[in-house]
Amino acid sequence: PSRVAVSPDSTRAYVTNSGSSSISVVDPAAMSVVRILPTGASPTSIAVTPDGQRIYAATSGGLQVIDAVSGAVITTIPGITQGDIAFTPDGSRAYVAAGNLTMVDTATHAVTTTAINTAGSLAIAPNGLRLYATTTGADIFGSGGAVQIVDTATNTVTGNIALGALPGSLGLAPDGSRIYVGIQAFWADTGYGAAFMP
Repeated sequence: PSRVAVSPDSTRAYVTNSGSSSISVVDPAAMSVVRILPTGASPTSIAVTPDGQRIYAATSGGLQVIDAVSGAVITTIPGITQGDIAFTPDGSRAYVAAGNLTMVDTATHAVTTTAINTAGSLAIAPNGLRLYATTTGADIFGSGGAVQIVDTATNTVTGNIALGALPGSLGLAPDGSRIYVGIQAFWADTGYGAAFMP
């Protein structure tokens, strides 16, 4: 197992199995696997659309769009093999932190990219107007780590919250008032040596 996504009504949990190229469909109430969905090789990231009808899973062959009811693969979008996935509240767009920030139109599956080097964690404001993306920046020592603010109407970066460290997972309060960022490491120079410190 690699990652977990839960349906909006909380009746199903979807678990990517990177070793067996599948998704386990779990009934959380019964604590049992009710179905296995085959996927492309090595699925990692996974997310469920806000209406619960489709599953998006990043595999080594691309981003697969799967019908949550039938389990059929609707399409595979090439070039997106990993990265955190987040949907706008209306489900019209999926954003993937796949190197650059990639936007997928969920109706046409057309892809647009925004040139920011994301570190793999995304969150979208409850009103859908802003997307927050962690980035390592250009500084290999981690001082360039930040949360970048993206205007979802134009898909342009409109703000930058400097962290001075390497960011990890990102979370957003339900009302959108606070962003929580896990810090993986910071660059420390003791005078005797320098290294990333957890």
